[in-house]
Amino acid sequence: MAQQCKNCLFWQKVARTRMGALQGECRVNPPSVFPGPEFQADRVTLWPRTAADEWCGRFQAKASSKPPTEKV
Repeated sequence: MAQQCKNCLFWQKVARTRMGALQGECRVNPPSVFPGPEFQADRVTLWPRTAADEWCGRFQAKASSKPPTEKV
């Protein structure tokens, strides 16, 4: 399995770009907090957006959806 964001346990698919590239949010750390619109007390939290084929040093493979086969 390639060490790419799309294969990482902490990556959540969110959209496709106009060119069809898959994008997602990296959720390995808590989201960053940013001030909301001017003169409002609200805050906005965001996770970093990455392309599906990017990677980093914190990669952890998603669990396989197939049950392990038992060899006898």
